[in-house]
Amino acid sequence: MSANVWYPEIDTAFVKFIKEAIQFQSDSGESIPVSVIVRKPDKDYVIDTYPCVSCYPMDSQYDLDRQDNTLTFVSKDIEAKEIVLEKSAIPFKLMYQVDFYALSQTDLHYMTAQWLSHVGGRDFNLPVVDSGGVERTAFALQMGDLVRADFLSNTSRTFHAVLTYRVYAEVDYNVRVTKPLITEVDNRINIKEVF
Repeated sequence: MSANVWYPEIDTAFVKFIKEAIQFQSDSGESIPVSVIVRKPDKDYVIDTYPCVSCYPMDSQYDLDRQDNTLTFVSKDIEAKEIVLEKSAIPFKLMYQVDFYALSQTDLHYMTAQWLSHVGGRDFNLPVVDSGGVERTAFALQMGDLVRADFLSNTSRTFHAVLTYRVYAEVDYNVRVTKPLITEVDNRINIKEVF
């Protein structure tokens, strides 16, 4: 069954993946996942917990390079001489900005080191559950380098680093077509003798 890997699925995947990647130790020694939020354009953007990571879905592009116009077999009806085929998903590239926030440079360095170690450098496969509930992966390609953009406000400073990723996604709404089905072939050769 076809399903989408779109913004809701990628948002959820990023939150889970970042929490697995970045963990702090409590005073009692237990691991505590970093706070993660997904920035939404229709809501106020407020960071009230530090350290924190935010994911910001920026924009999308149709991905012509990954477009596959092949029809996939779904079912056939021999008596009706029909076959049902499904169109391929529509591929997109979703741009995401991942922001790391901390009140100390030590915490910021710790978070970015854990993140980069977890993803193995620049590019990684993001574990995602598609809209049909199937576990898959979405390739995430880092765009550019880690950038620092600290904030100063009166006597306080917020340490901030940014990474941008292109994530491969797809929209698939089970667009199906019915085609005629060939059920028999006559391959006899009709030979006439010519004298």
